[in-house]
Amino acid sequence: MKSLISFEGFADVANNLIDKISNAVGWVVTHDTAKKIAIDTYIKDIQNGDYDPITKAALISQAKKTIKEYNNQYDIVSKALNLLVPSASPGDIDSDWLLQFMDKIRLVSESEFQIIWAKILAEECNSPGTIPKAVLHILEQMDKDSAKSFMRVASLSVNYIDSDSSGCCPIILRDEHTSYYDSMGVTLDDLIELQSLGLIIMADGLTRYSKMFDNPVVIHYHDKEYKVAKKIVVGEVVYTRIGEALCNAVHPEKVDGFFDEICVPLWEKSDKENA
Repeated sequence: MKSLISFEGFADVANNLIDKISNAVGWVVTHDTAKKIAIDTYIKDIQNGDYDPITKAALISQAKKTIKEYNNQYDIVSKALNLLVPSASPGDIDSDWLLQFMDKIRLVSESEFQIIWAKILAEECNSPGTIPKAVLHILEQMDKDSAKSFMRVASLSVNYIDSDSSGCCPIILRDEHTSYYDSMGVTLDDLIELQSLGLIIMADGLTRYSKMFDNPVVIHYHDKEYKVAKKIVVGEVVYTRIGEALCNAVHPEKVDGFFDEICVPLWEKSDKENA
């Protein structure tokens, strides 16, 4: 078993998260308390106990399961600590939300999944109340392939900040750039699965979605930007509220060439048609 860590030396905001988890969930991570010592010697005590062989085997099996679940939680919380911003407010996280989060990550051992869950926790700490509980439920339903599919779609998403709103949206144009999106790993089957999970909505036929703004707005894609008048064509897919919250939380990687080769020509054509 990985030893329990006191997290000494971390910034105050990180220690505040540890305190919040400890108080809300009863998750022990600090100091050599009696409970810590008990967990450290869990299996050894069972092995030395006066149990019949079947009972001892059952207890050891349960102990190993408990320790594995704890280690999964530890790994994810540790990753989240490194993603906190100085202004994070872990103490403002809803205790019920945190209880559900910690319960669900007990069974998350896949490294790629752990990173996604860590980003979710960090985002909720950095901006309490931004991750709906439904995101936790959907993440629990996803397998490794669907998680990778979503991350690929997220990497092809842009951000906007209007006068009274902000958000992100995927730019998916499979009808005219099929080979490009196939090469990016965003296939029709991937999109159908993400829709079934409740993360996106796909347009019917050749319909394209657009977003309307009250004023001119700048669209951002990492270090690139494009100013549109009051309308942006986004393509054949939009996020649901849950999908958008998840996209904002995972901070996807930049795809070189995507913005200049796919997005800008789309919007330049739209601007000319609406001029």
